[in-house]
Amino acid sequence: KQWYQRRVRGSNSQDRECISQPCPGWTPVTRNTDIFLNMQESPLWVQTNSEEGSGDLLKVILHSNDGTRKSIQVRFDRPIQYLIGSCTNFRNFEVELPSERLKNWMFILTEGGIKFLCNGVEVLDFIPNAQLCTSSHSSNWASTWARPVEKVVFHNDDTASENYKYRKIILKSLG
Repeated sequence: KQWYQRRVRGSNSQDRECISQPCPGWTPVTRNTDIFLNMQESPLWVQTNSEEGSGDLLKVILHSNDGTRKSIQVRFDRPIQYLIGSCTNFRNFEVELPSERLKNWMFILTEGGIKFLCNGVEVLDFIPNAQLCTSSHSSNWASTWARPVEKVVFHNDDTASENYKYRKIILKSLG
């Protein structure tokens, strides 16, 4: 099983200081634009500045070279919820999210699943399976989530994502 190494270049505390303008290394989000990113080699960081209960939505479509698509979504309801495309409907996080309004999300593809980190705290370690994938769009969840991600697109419905970044991190096996 692969796990992320907690030491990555860049500082969350530095990122938290950049509220009114993009932090160094962050790129402003442009919706409906292809971002070529091999998520097997690099996580995707997304910066939001939405209030819980605002109804804002973070929605990123993950594309494979063969045309397969899946999505990751975070909806700023009360409480904040997530959706794993081609698998679940919206669900509450099982752990408490950091209370800061400015949130730096990190999405890491893992062997067969995905992890969500929020301000450096792991808030979801999701591995799709038949018991969890119960949405009406989940009939092909296994083959969809097995495919590599080669590009990402911030969907037009995304109202929460402000900035993004990505870079290679070192993965190490923890046995």
